[in-house]
Amino acid sequence: MEHLHSHRSSRRVISNQGFTLLELLVVLAIISIVMGVIFTNQNSFNKTLVLSNTAYDIALSLQSTEMLGVGGRGNAGYGVHFVNGNPTKSFSIFGDISSAVPLPAPCHSKDIPLSPNMHTGDCAYSESDTVTATYAIGNGFLIQDICASDSSGNSFCFSKGNLPSLDIVFSRPNPAPSMSINGVYNPSLSNACLKLISAQGGTDRYITVSIAGSINANATPCTP
Repeated sequence: MEHLHSHRSSRRVISNQGFTLLELLVVLAIISIVMGVIFTNQNSFNKTLVLSNTAYDIALSLQSTEMLGVGGRGNAGYGVHFVNGNPTKSFSIFGDISSAVPLPAPCHSKDIPLSPNMHTGDCAYSESDTVTATYAIGNGFLIQDICASDSSGNSFCFSKGNLPSLDIVFSRPNPAPSMSINGVYNPSLSNACLKLISAQGGTDRYITVSIAGSINANATPCTP
């Protein structure tokens, strides 16, 4: 009987020991590491998601501009005006109503009065054009670089210093965009690519405008 009582007492002492301070510290450290990984991954996912949404918003603005221009609203082309802001935080949407003669060649026919072509505009932004909206890029995102390429494979980029500004104009009846560098129409330009980044780092996104008028918000990286 005495032996049984002693055995029960021993079991009771062991069960009352619980966790030691060292064991608690180890558990807390593991929990902190796991939660840190979860929060880091969640924050990175959120940044990527918002950046993706911003890229699609910019692409939607370009598509809306294209619809205005190809639709011939007001018998004028419509375009977007990007200025190298190092980095660029906004861009303008404008109605191309300038009557200045473009160089080196007209960007659309003006000599057939009854044709569906535009009869005003030089496919480049100027002070005489009408700014219809200004798109400000928020959420800490920026256009870090813009490149335009021509049919010969030459490229003009903000990052290379040979693209002070870029205008992309859409006008009826051709869905192909017309592009101008620093206010001068360049008929050989065929494609444009925007690099969108987050000021806090993370995955970059690229938006392209092709010679066919196709706008892609999930494009491959720009080639300077």
